[in-house]
Amino acid sequence: EVLGLVVGHETFAQVWKTLTGAFACESKDREIMLTRKLQLYRKEDKSVIEYVTGFKTICDELAVIGKPIEDDDK
Repeated sequence: EVLGLVVGHETFAQVWKTLTGAFACESKDREIMLTRKLQLYRKEDKSVIEYVTGFKTICDELAVIGKPIEDDDK
């Protein structure tokens, strides 16, 4: 699916522009989904290690899309 978006592009700049445009909406949707997931994240029956690992994973995923959670907000 992604390859079809960039076939025929001659430069990395063209590829990058196409991909960032194609996934901009998905990134915003992902940001909203991850933020909500973080807000609703609960320990429940998880061990402390599982809880902290899950929490860190969500924070890392937000950082990957350019929306890191500040340490003071964690």
